[in-house]
Amino acid sequence: MTPTLGRFENTFNVDLENELVRHLKDLDNRFLPVNKKEFLTLAYDLAEHFKLQHQFSKTKKTAGNKFYCGFINRHPEFSLRSAQSTNLQRAQGFNKKQVEAFFEKLENLMEKYSFSPSRIFNCDETGVSVVHSNALKVLS
Repeated sequence: MTPTLGRFENTFNVDLENELVRHLKDLDNRFLPVNKKEFLTLAYDLAEHFKLQHQFSKTKKTAGNKFYCGFINRHPEFSLRSAQSTNLQRAQGFNKKQVEAFFEKLENLMEKYSFSPSRIFNCDETGVSVVHSNALKVLS
């Protein structure tokens, strides 16, 4: 038997936590970062889905602040940052480098999921906000 410090263990094993990290980075790369509340709800849902023993709040259906602090300590590449407003993103994002990156990602997704161009839809974004308010911090 090997001794352990403290009476609590991590909710997620290394593989599952690495999958959570990969998912957060994937969302961030798609310009859809999550805020702290969404992250804690995601962690709770993941633990419930895999029926893991956890200390998360079943009434609030979220992980706690201690889980969040431990996660950030284990993964210092993440931090809370202010979301940029839509107009600033559009002004900075519409340049040759960003457009090329967009089409490269589109091409990779088309190859990965084998969908035809007829499955790509142009939607009116009026009333649909994909950017968090400036007062809200996101994990990035």
